Amino acid sequence: MKSPTYFSHLCLLLLLIFLSISASAQTKEDIASIRQETLQSIQQDNQGYQKFIDYYSRISLPETFALKIKAQLIREDYSNAVITLFQLKKMLENSKNTSHLFQYHLMAYQVNQVLGIKNESFENEDYIKKNYRNLSEVLLLELAVDFSKISILTGEQKIKLIDKAIKYYIRDKNYFFAGRAYFYLGSIYLSEGKIDLAEKNFKESIKISSQNTHSKDSMIYPQLGIAEIYVSRKQYFEAYDLLFPLKKILAASPDTSLQKEYYINLALASAHQNNAEAVKWADGMLADRKQITEESRAKGRALLASKLEAEYLQLIETQKRLWNYIFYGVSIFFIVLIFGLFFFFRIQSKTVIEIKQETDPKIFNIPDKTEKELLHKLNLYESSGNFTQKNISLKTLSQQLETNPRYLSEIVNKHKNTNFSTYINELRIDYIIKKLKEYPDYRKYKVSYLAEECGFSSHSLFTTVFKNKVGVSPIDYIQDLEIN
Repeated sequence: MKSPTYFSHLCLLLLLIFLSISASAQTKEDIASIRQETLQSIQQDNQGYQKFIDYYSRISLPETFALKIKAQLIREDYSNAVITLFQLKKMLENSKNTSHLFQYHLMAYQVNQVLGIKNESFENEDYIKKNYRNLSEVLLLELAVDFSKISILTGEQKIKLIDKAIKYYIRDKNYFFAGRAYFYLGSIYLSEGKIDLAEKNFKESIKISSQNTHSKDSMIYPQLGIAEIYVSRKQYFEAYDLLFPLKKILAASPDTSLQKEYYINLALASAHQNNAEAVKWADGMLADRKQITEESRAKGRALLASKLEAEYLQLIETQKRLWNYIFYGVSIFFIVLIFGLFFFFRIQSKTVIEIKQETDPKIFNIPDKTEKELLHKLNLYESSGNFTQKNISLKTLSQQLETNPRYLSEIVNKHKNTNFSTYINELRIDYIIKKLKEYPDYRKYKVSYLAEECGFSSHSLFTTVFKNKVGVSPIDYIQDLEIN
């Protein structure tokens, strides 16, 4: 028979194990709760979110940096987003943690996309496509600044991922992100023209978000979605009644993209209410917001380019040192001979090619790989809508696409069957024609506004190019649309 002392020790050991398991479960639950509050604060609180970020840094520093980048992108603080991104990159230089590396690539993809550095985002895009299925569905959803605009995944992939995430959120009573997930579903269906499905999910988002005891502000997302549906159905009175009470909430929101959507829809709804004062206010706020966005994007892009260049130079310097170590001990004569011959033939070959190209313009070949990459970048540029920016030139666009003007001109001539100027102008005309067809409110705007909207410097040039392409003037075209 075992002694009482042995039995008491066994009971004590079992009790300690039980308490340890309970403490561990409680810790995980607490961490999940802190993460939820941090994410919610990031998207709803302009100032107070920083204290949550600071507290969360004690739990996971790499994940904190990813959350910080998300907060900075939402607020269009692009310069600081770039700085934080490179801090996260340095932190993960030798890391093997799949989750942390995925978070870095996702945030880098979003930073590069919003700043227009498309070439840098290709590596991030490939990594995300290969690894997102192996991680929790909620990770991609929660770190996305606007999940409905993540172009890496197809609409069907997004819907499947969100459906899985919703089950997780409902189970954990995370009503904030469950409501946000339904909002993203509605946004995806709205972009596909499935209005009824979009409305159903926006309403479900409002219903779920109302159960969030921490804040009711999260309902403004689906409310704006409903308002956009009202506008698309020309139910302007309903849209106005829904939008106008949200002015103060939207003014305090850190989500600048949400603010822009609000100003656009409020202006449209107010115009049909003959509320000139509200239209003027919304247009003014939208113009101010766009100006701040462009200034912030320009600074962020310059900083990102500078840091990428510094990285490249550092890489070159590291490679130089490596080669010095490899060839250390080899005779000076051998080094001079090898490098001398290499540079001699390289310079001579390059000189011959340059002379031929300068004397005979017809001798001009773009490498196949370079041609495919540049054509891919050009197609991405067309889908981005950035051609509506004013003062686009062959030189400025070649800089954006990280190529030279001659290559870009050749690609446009070869694949678009026109010169650069005509190519850009026709993209703009196609853009404004699509707007006129899909959004009847555009037909009420002045020709000068339509010209400015699609990037022309003057309405007379816009009218000329429009007539050359379509065969009729913008006014006549709009009249035909109204009749038909």
